[in-house]
Amino acid sequence: TASAASTAFSSAGSSGSSSSAAAPTEDMNDGNACADDEELHLGLCYKKCSLFGDGSNPVRVSAFECANSKSLADVVGGDFGTFLPCQGYDISGDEAGNGCPHKVGACLTDEEISLGRCYKQCKILTNGEYPYRTGQGSCCKSKSFLSCLKPGESEISANLNVGGGTGSEAVSHGPESKFTES
Repeated sequence: TASAASTAFSSAGSSGSSSSAAAPTEDMNDGNACADDEELHLGLCYKKCSLFGDGSNPVRVSAFECANSKSLADVVGGDFGTFLPCQGYDISGDEAGNGCPHKVGACLTDEEISLGRCYKQCKILTNGEYPYRTGQGSCCKSKSFLSCLKPGESEISANLNVGGGTGSEAVSHGPESKFTES
């Protein structure tokens, strides 16, 4: 059978064609080099602590903890998510797909970040059949890694290893600071 990625890729256009991808709408004067729903911590962009839960712990004190302030009492009583990488508070913002924290910058609006690179979203490339990116050339029906190992649950194709734009953005690329601030 024809793969979903090949079919969707053909209808979406090749990397040499024009793209409807748009630059993200970010505040270019807020002093934030990350996407608007992210904050910079030790060189990486994380989802803003103020966006978790009721926002009562808006200050990031580590990759895994948010607190009310940076005072010792608040840090000790802060909210720890989990110490598992790329989960809990150790995630990127909603715009980036809540994956692992990433370098400064943002992707196009039709892209997602995986392992520090911007790729055209799997849900677009596979017409929603395999919406979760699991690697540079693979997408899955589920967020669960173990489920993705079952036959028929993943799509693997070089056609999935593309960016959402044209020119240098037609191939996977790092988050771009031209969309945020440098």
